Amino acid sequence: YCLVADFRPDCFWYEPVDMLRKLALTGLLQFVDRGSAAQIVVGSVLAFFAFGLQQRLQPYCEPEANLLKSLVDVHIFLTFLGSLTLRVLPHVQQFEPIQASFYGWILLLSLNAVIVCSVALTARIVRRHRRHARLQRADAELPRLCAADYAPPATREGSVVQPTLADEAPDLIGGAE
Repeated sequence: YCLVADFRPDCFWYEPVDMLRKLALTGLLQFVDRGSAAQIVVGSVLAFFAFGLQQRLQPYCEPEANLLKSLVDVHIFLTFLGSLTLRVLPHVQQFEPIQASFYGWILLLSLNAVIVCSVALTARIVRRHRRHARLQRADAELPRLCAADYAPPATREGSVVQPTLADEAPDLIGGAE
């Protein structure tokens, strides 16, 4: 159960599919001509397909987790796109108005944006889980607190029972015979 706890019940199978995506991006690409544009295009297609599947399914229970996974998939796609651009840039350098270092900066900034978003989204999830746990504890205490509020005075914790006239002088009220 712990492997699929983060996923919606109808997407329990998404974790193995995501592992296959990771395996394809790391292992399958080795069989394509190393360093070639074909290798970059295959990686781009895999990344784009993974992003589309993620957007279509939204498999995680937490909306922040779905958003973070989408951001990561977009960054992987941008990395492949930037690699392809840098791969063909020397051949079209004379027609390109943007220098190669600009593409490097774009990749660096997008990576930093993903890191900042991941920290913010994770903090949001943790804050929501803490608030939920606090509310559950309060809900668990509510019956005990309500029972204490509505209990007769003699049974309340720390309460002093005032003696009644019947307690002090039973012979006067009942009539001494």
